[in-house]
Amino acid sequence: MKRFIVFGGCCYYPSGGFNDCVGSFDSLQHAQTFAQRMRVPYPGCKPDPCFEWWHVFDSCEMQIVAQSEHQPWTEEVEMYVA
Repeated sequence: MKRFIVFGGCCYYPSGGFNDCVGSFDSLQHAQTFAQRMRVPYPGCKPDPCFEWWHVFDSCEMQIVAQSEHQPWTEEVEMYVA
């Protein structure tokens, strides 16, 4: 597994934990680009696969370093990059 792990999915059917892991990348930029390209407007989840929400986890720093504005718990948050 590479350093930056992308988690994402549809809000209505989140798989939970590592079941929402959709890829890993060597750079934060590649991880974010991948996640943003798979993003679809809420509230649909077509085509499959798609992400209504996503997180990028840095496995060295052990924290989320980027995330989408829309989250599976329906609270809007600002996207940030550590």
